[in-house]
Amino acid sequence: MYGGSSESVDSLHKKLTDLALEFKRAAEKLSKKSRQNAVLKRAVVEEKKHTVELKTQIDKLSLQLEEKDRQYQEKIRSIDRLKFSNQSLKRRCEKLKDHIKSISNRHQNAQGWGLSTLFTGGIGGNANE
Repeated sequence: MYGGSSESVDSLHKKLTDLALEFKRAAEKLSKKSRQNAVLKRAVVEEKKHTVELKTQIDKLSLQLEEKDRQYQEKIRSIDRLKFSNQSLKRRCEKLKDHIKSISNRHQNAQGWGLSTLFTGGIGGNANE
């Protein structure tokens, strides 16, 4: 009888030892997973913080880009206005130049001399006469 019960105690003892070892392994795995989880949680928090910082930078850069675009568009409009004014002045100068040529030609035809001769004393003349 003792022989049979001794086997049963030994078997029970082995099962308990195996269970204790299995429990110890499970506890170690749980502890390891818990540490990994804590590290991952910190990483997630840091990543979220970094994401917020990046979003803030993106928003700031977006506003700067919009301002630069507005300034660029204003400069283009200013250039267009200056081009238009320049063309207008160029047309006026051409008209004045043509008008001066016309007056000079009429005066030359009427007097036989050009504007240059008028200011240099004329044909055989003196400017002080």
